[in-house]
Amino acid sequence: MRVFIFILILISKGLFAQEQQIEFLLRNDVEDQHFLFPVSADKICLINEQQKTFSRKLIINVKLIDSTMQVRWSKDISLENNYELLKYLHKADELYLLCKEDEEKNIQLIKLNLETGEYLSFESKLLTDMEIKFISVENNIFIVAGEYNDKPVSELHSFFDQSVKILPQLYKAHHLITNTLIHHDTIYTFLNNSKKCTQTLVLHDLNGKVHKQVNLQDQKYSFLNSKLLTINNNEALFCGSYATACSEFSKGFYFLPINSLNNAKFYSFYSLNNYFKYLPKRRQERLQSRVEQRTKKGKNADSQIKVSLSLPTGFNNNFILGEVYSVGNKSIDSYRLPFGRPKNTELNEEEGSFKYSHAIICELNNKGEVIYNASVSLEGIESQNLSPKTHFYKQNDSLFLVYPKNDKLIFNSIDAAGNPKILKEVSLKKAFTDKVYDYSLDMFYWSEKSFLAYGYKNYRLGTESPLKQFFYIKRFKTDFK
Repeated sequence: MRVFIFILILISKGLFAQEQQIEFLLRNDVEDQHFLFPVSADKICLINEQQKTFSRKLIINVKLIDSTMQVRWSKDISLENNYELLKYLHKADELYLLCKEDEEKNIQLIKLNLETGEYLSFESKLLTDMEIKFISVENNIFIVAGEYNDKPVSELHSFFDQSVKILPQLYKAHHLITNTLIHHDTIYTFLNNSKKCTQTLVLHDLNGKVHKQVNLQDQKYSFLNSKLLTINNNEALFCGSYATACSEFSKGFYFLPINSLNNAKFYSFYSLNNYFKYLPKRRQERLQSRVEQRTKKGKNADSQIKVSLSLPTGFNNNFILGEVYSVGNKSIDSYRLPFGRPKNTELNEEEGSFKYSHAIICELNNKGEVIYNASVSLEGIESQNLSPKTHFYKQNDSLFLVYPKNDKLIFNSIDAAGNPKILKEVSLKKAFTDKVYDYSLDMFYWSEKSFLAYGYKNYRLGTESPLKQFFYIKRFKTDFK
């Protein structure tokens, strides 16, 4: 078990109404990773994967933390025989943890109730020695999808009778699964053909039978990624970024209604009226003029950018976020990574060091049409994973954003016309009350105009005491005016 220290700090002036913090002391003889996500408007969940040195036992500690940074319950789940946590999936009031035995095909799916902390464990065995990239769960089945012998493969595992079958019409050369998910008793698998630059959506029923296949684009566009967005708890649509031909660079966003799979809407980035607003005024005008001139001459004026796509936390379910980045060669100096290797199926698993340029935010109506867009500069932000850096909520006609940059939190606003303005820069190191030597920083928007900053830090509890290492969670409740 971890020893934790709870600290509460109240601030009555400035941008913050209050700050609250909780810390967990780390042990030197344990290799661990932490994963944090919001459960609801007043609860968050912390997963701590623990592996002692020279031990074959895996311990997964799960904690539910409320809005006052109090631990409501804590549960230890132990697995023997060199099991590793591969993926986790949060769905409503349940958390699913997929674990696999090292160099074996044995897997366990742990289903944990986030209200009570009680859990059930289901054992199964893979039919293929695949590299697992996606999981999805519905009713009495779960899907495990990935790659085997350089070909895509997806297995259907049943809780009810413990049967396992391979989904047909997926195992093809030059193909790659870019996402798989279950929605309303249908299994949707996005299949990319890297040779012909096409993408097919294969639909299976919950028994594993092929229901339908849809060619998702014409010869003009190819889809790079896909996520399922539910708008106002009603309409569902697939969204992602698209490219032309076999390019890995994004041209814009697409939106595909799940009940009308042949009617995708495409928005090139340059067609978004506020796309260039992240730049200084004069550079905006030069680039807009250049795009208009190339368009008049019939030349290609599309963007050539790499975009990490995410659906924002904080229950902004009408928004998508695209963060533009480039891949660097130099590793980023950091005490520890906030996530380690991403194990949430919603996160991008591309590895390397990344430099961010800017963020693109789109708000949609119930028809999947863009009704508002904004952009903000992320210049100077670097990271070793592609977790979202921009976090926001909308109030009236303005967006209020926070993103981490170096050792600071940058608080920004964007008005109805798309014009960004920095409101405040806060040094997180100065916000700590103790002698901090080093720390990592990540964050997300939670609820009630509050943001969570979290990561690893080390400091001394006293002048003569040894260096201590902690995982911290710090809540900033904002008061934008």
